[in-house]
Order: sequence, then structure tokens, then C-alpha cells
Amino acid sequence: MPAGIGTATSTATGSASAGAAVARVRARAAAVSSVFMGFDPSVADALRLGGAGRRRYAGSCKAVLQKRKTTGDHMDLSSEMGGIAILAAIARLGSISAAAKAAGLSVSTAARRLDGLEARLHLRLVDRRTNGARLTQDGQRLAALALPLADQLAEIARAADVLRHGTGPTLVRVSGTETIIADILAPALPRLWATAPDVTVQLQSQNSIVSLAGRDAELAVRMVRPRGDSLLIRQLPPQPIGLYASPAWLAGRDPAAIDLKAAPILAYDDSFGPLPELAWLDALGLTQAIALRTGSTRALVTATRAGAGVGIVPLRFAAGLVAIPMPQPPPLRIPWLTVHRDLRRLPQVAAVHRWIIAAFEAGASQAAASD
Repeated sequence: MPAGIGTATSTATGSASAGAAVARVRARAAAVSSVFMGFDPSVADALRLGGAGRRRYAGSCKAVLQKRKTTGDHMDLSSEMGGIAILAAIARLGSISAAAKAAGLSVSTAARRLDGLEARLHLRLVDRRTNGARLTQDGQRLAALALPLADQLAEIARAADVLRHGTGPTLVRVSGTETIIADILAPALPRLWATAPDVTVQLQSQNSIVSLAGRDAELAVRMVRPRGDSLLIRQLPPQPIGLYASPAWLAGRDPAAIDLKAAPILAYDDSFGPLPELAWLDALGLTQAIALRTGSTRALVTATRAGAGVGIVPLRFAAGLVAIPMPQPPPLRIPWLTVHRDLRRLPQVAAVHRWIIAAFEAGASQAAASD
């Protein structure tokens, strides 16, 4: 790390050790900036560098650039792309193992690439923990730069797919929740192959939100509307939900007389993002009554049937359960079908896109007929 990069003059308040720690963080950030792009006034502004600090920062940048010229010491991006991609994946997915899986690498290989990037930058980017990986402050700063770069690399890979295969990827990956994959799409596979017999699909049951820009999948069905200018998003038929209990749990009690604030409520967690049904429960004053949170619809249905409490259950799985009347109707669960703009018109992706829409529409028709 280049020496001599200072910060703005600090006030007398605060401990000397805390001020020194902040100075070291700012110095490292400025040093990284200088390694990548030389003196940048916006970086100096963001770091709140005063006149003296700016001069030292600019001097360090000049020294680094001069060193590159005389010694050839520079970042070889061709050798660091793997590490940058792993850093971006950790920022998205939260662990080295998840990043390795998304990249099709072993965990040890992904870790080595990350180690190489850290060694090259002379910075620690990730804190390894038993329950995952957490980006350091330096890691967060560089991950913000790495994510767009990783997306651009993914676009290059998608373009290469098209050039190589002509009609797009030979395997179309669809990401969705366990229930969407197992109970809506898997039973509809004969319909897909009746119209597109040459299409090969991979149905990925995932609670985490995947990155289409990062090529984690070609298509995704999400329960929270995604964001992104590069995405094409379509609303699928809504999925009615309600609060239900088993006859055994009710034990002859009037469903309308149940004090829900005293009942164990079985609900979704926030792994999919801010779900409307969680806001609905909160508006009814039932958040404190939630005894189970899970990202699995199947777990909610199974627990409700077993008599564990009053559960949020989609209407399509409510057979044999008793509806609990509510003063305010629950919101509809709205699935969103998402595809990257670059892939939408590729024949195989388009065929799977049409099939997913048809599968949800057929499920909605069946639910309406049985209601």
C-alpha cells in the first residue's frame, strides 16, 4: 500500500486510537483507488480529504503510476478476473461456498482465487466465518466496483453462448421456490416437451434470490418484484392465501372466536424480501404472535396440518384445513417471471418462458374451478 496518504484534519474529539483506525481505513481505500485509476477528485471528496490530504493522496497516486512505469508493477486484470468474480458472487450470495457453486468451482478453488486477489491488493476483503462470509469495509467498497464488472463478464458469456450454439444456451435453468418448482412446474413438464421436445431444462429450487445478470439462471420466478433495467418482468396469476388451522388444533372451537394474538402463528420469513403477507400480519398486530418463520411453503403446510398452530397457507394446499375468518382479507401472493433482456428472444428460452406462463395460468384455472 502506498505510504503517506493522509486524511482531513480531525477534531480533538474521539479517542486517538479510533481516529487512527479511521485514518488507516481511509488510507487503504485511497490507495486502492490510486492503484486502479490514479488521482480521482470524487474519491478525495468522499474521503473528506483536506488540502494537505489531497496533496499527499495525489503524490501517492503519482508515485504508484511512476512505479508502474519503471518496474512494471501493475494489476494484471487478466489474472485477477477470477478473484473479482468470486468477490462479486460473495457480495450477492453471502458465502464462499455459494459463490463457488454459482461459478461451477470447488470451494477450495474459489478460496484460492479470493486469496490471490487479496494478496495482489494487499487488502483483506472477506472475513471467513463458520456461518458464511462477511465482506470487510474494503471488501464492500471493491465489491461495489466488482459487481458491474461481473455482470459485464456474464453478458460476454451469454453472447458467446449465442455465437457458439446459434439458438442460445443448450440448457435453460429456471430458478424458483420449492413449491413453484415441485408443485407447479414439475407436473407441467409434459406440456413443455409436447411443444418443445428438444429443450432441456434445469429446475433449481432456491430460497435465495439468484442473479440473472450473473448467469445464475436464465429465468426466475420470484415472489417479490425484482428490479433492474436489464430484466424483462411479467406478473403471473396471483396465488390466494389465507390463515388456516387443522380440525385437531381447533378441537371444536369456533374459528371466528380464536384469539390470534394468543395463538401460535406460522408464517414466512423474509428470505424472499419484504413480502406483503408479513406487512399484513404486522398491520393486524400479529407479528409478536409468530412462533414459526420459514421460507418453505411445504413446511408451513405440514406444520399447520400437524396442529402446530394457525398458518399462512396458499389456497391450493388448504384442502382439509379450516379457514380462520379475518377482519381484513390477506393480500394475494404475486409471482413475477423474470428473464434477462439479452436472452428473451432466444428460441429455447422463449419456449420455456411461454411454458411457465401456461403452467401458472393452468394452475390458476384449476384453483378457481375448485374454489
